[in-house]
Amino acid sequence: MDHERRDKPRMPVALDVALYYSSLKLLDCQTRNISLEGAYVHTGGQALPKSALIDLALTLQVGEELRHHRLQAEVARSDHDGVGLMFRRSDYTSFNALVNLIDAS
Repeated sequence: MDHERRDKPRMPVALDVALYYSSLKLLDCQTRNISLEGAYVHTGGQALPKSALIDLALTLQVGEELRHHRLQAEVARSDHDGVGLMFRRSDYTSFNALVNLIDAS
């Protein structure tokens, strides 16, 4: 039985991202899916503890311009392949960029 707890469906999308946790910086990460509420990120086997607070950094194209965004998130689950993240807060510009990305998918 599926115990899906998220309110918003996640869209499959592969984005290169970096995760920042304490003094650890994971550069070679990629999203598998994303929503307005969170994302699943492939970490290449690097585990992060459940409930850890992290920053997710990504670059999105807005028109002709590339813009860098940083979202605060919490690790909801961690497995051998990556982490499921719940976004905690973001600024208006980053949230709007996520809306546009998901609408375009």
